Amino acid sequence: MMTSDADVADGLLPIFPLAVVLVPGELLPLHIFEERYKALMKAALEGSRLFGLSFVDNAEVGVDTLPAIGSVGCEAQISAVVPVGEGRMNLLSVGTGRYVIRGYEQTEPFLLARVERFSDAESASPDLPRLAERVREQFGRLAAAARTLASDASEFDPPDLDAEPEMVSFLVAANLAIENAAKQEMLEMTDTLHRLDLLDERLHRMVEAFEYRAAMAGLSKGNGHGKKLPAVDG
Repeated sequence: MMTSDADVADGLLPIFPLAVVLVPGELLPLHIFEERYKALMKAALEGSRLFGLSFVDNAEVGVDTLPAIGSVGCEAQISAVVPVGEGRMNLLSVGTGRYVIRGYEQTEPFLLARVERFSDAESASPDLPRLAERVREQFGRLAAAARTLASDASEFDPPDLDAEPEMVSFLVAANLAIENAAKQEMLEMTDTLHRLDLLDERLHRMVEAFEYRAAMAGLSKGNGHGKKLPAVDG
């Protein structure tokens, strides 16, 4: 059974349970080798090229893991596929939006769920654009420090954050090493301001640490040994 554009419009989505959290705007490479997921991806590729990635902490190879009804996942669009023989494939997908699982239409040969898509609630808070800009600025500082520390700076390609605040929050979350529980919490919340605030706090700590390491690396390159940075008053 392929999943057509009409199925997607009706809220039907093949579900891939995985011990990974995907957010909108995030790239996800996958190696598909289990029979059920070969069938899932074949159906998606013959239709809408969409599937749902649902975080299941105990998802394992060869074990059926049914995401709970009411759980939140991220819809993914397949952008590239490389067949590797016997139905196996490597593919690249990107998170496009969020959904809540409302029920299952089938469980074999793969999970097909009826989902409800959603976005963040609208906000008229004057703090939203200011906080989004601060997150952009802090992420830019973090990216600059990380580029200084990288052995090959050309491999570090930060995302374009010229987007509205909701997408900014997800693009930043996608490019930080965030533990699954915290990332899933960010995926589920519908308050952009709250998500940006959480990222702002995390970025503040990371920027301090990375800029210190980058400065130390610069000193080491300059004179062969590191020095302590000047003390900060207060």
